[in-house]
Amino acid sequence: MSDAVSAVQTAGMCAPEKARATSNYFTFVDGVEFAGTHLLIDLWGATNLGEIDPIEAALREATATCGASLLDIHLHHFGEGAGVTGVAIIAESHISIHTWPERNYAAIDVFMCADCDPAGAVPVLKAAFQPARVRVTEERRGIETSAPEPRWYEETLDPDLRQRLRISKVLHYEKTAHHDLMVFENPSLGRVLALDGAIQTTEGDEYVYHEMLVHTPILAHGRARRVLIVGGGDGGALRETLRHDSVEHAVLVDIDETVIALSRKYLPKINAGAFDDARAEIVIADGSSFVRRTENRFDVVIVDSTDPIGPGEALFSEAFYAGCKRCLTPGGILVTQNGVPAVQGNEVTQSYQRLRAHFADVTFYLAPVPTYHGGFMAFGWASDDVSLRATPLEKIEARYRAAEITTRYYNPEIHLAAFALPNDIRALMG
Repeated sequence: MSDAVSAVQTAGMCAPEKARATSNYFTFVDGVEFAGTHLLIDLWGATNLGEIDPIEAALREATATCGASLLDIHLHHFGEGAGVTGVAIIAESHISIHTWPERNYAAIDVFMCADCDPAGAVPVLKAAFQPARVRVTEERRGIETSAPEPRWYEETLDPDLRQRLRISKVLHYEKTAHHDLMVFENPSLGRVLALDGAIQTTEGDEYVYHEMLVHTPILAHGRARRVLIVGGGDGGALRETLRHDSVEHAVLVDIDETVIALSRKYLPKINAGAFDDARAEIVIADGSSFVRRTENRFDVVIVDSTDPIGPGEALFSEAFYAGCKRCLTPGGILVTQNGVPAVQGNEVTQSYQRLRAHFADVTFYLAPVPTYHGGFMAFGWASDDVSLRATPLEKIEARYRAAEITTRYYNPEIHLAAFALPNDIRALMG
């Protein structure tokens, strides 16, 4: 479990004071003496992982950039199409690497003592292997303490930004067929679901995300009877959908049945029995394949996906959006999870371009979800009925009252205001 949990103290690249070596080659930063800084670096969607030469060149450049002294490099190639394992031995300790080119993944350890800067290795490795996603976990080694160090879950939305949530209790950890999954408790946010190094939802603020994702398209549509949810294995979007008595049938399609099973067990406050509603149909399948093949048609399609890595990557493709268009009724609405534009602006740009190829009206609307750090969360909006986005406030208010639902964040005024985009997000749309 230590691979997925960051039990760390800030050091090295996070420290305002430059590290300096003591007489015994320990490191001294901000009044704390310790053996050195250890970085665990995960690269997903990486390239150049199946040949020794680019890996050796990257290790040599990383060593020099960190200010370390290279003693030797040992690398072993496991054969054609297979990975490489090895280590750069440095006077200040080591940089080790093990690659899985068939999975486009590499695991790298950087440990350095004295006054080296191991953080210098990160941009070098990014340039060498061009990963789609990077996670860096940092730990100070060799600190003597009688008190146990707090455990933290660390995520990186961007290679240069990190967010850490304190873990008060790990409820479950498992490598499923599709995800690295953890459910844990946080003192402020309650229970938290994390997949593949990214926070998916928390009991503390999930209502903002799920209410805006669901009620905005359903109330704008005004006559939604059949709703498709792609992803959303925690059940929050399904819960909000089924609060509308007008919805006769809601289909939830998720690729990982383990996510649903564990959400039933550990996140009942989020799904609130929605999986057992008679109107709900749960389908374990690849969402991109489902929308291409289903004969059903839906008034609203809600894409409650992970970030565009691993299984979630296909749910940001033009082919997937074409499939969603295929299974929408005339005048139907597609909404999507599109990340935090301040740190994931390319998701907005790419989704806008891909959706525009299939829908007459494409835009985004916004909501502030505290857990998704970096600013506003963006939701994609696509429909061939250009009037739905401009539904008057009076109509939205009347539909909201008729639905007889109580919401904690969403209201008709927020509904309309969410479509007012700041200029920097408009610029991302071209």
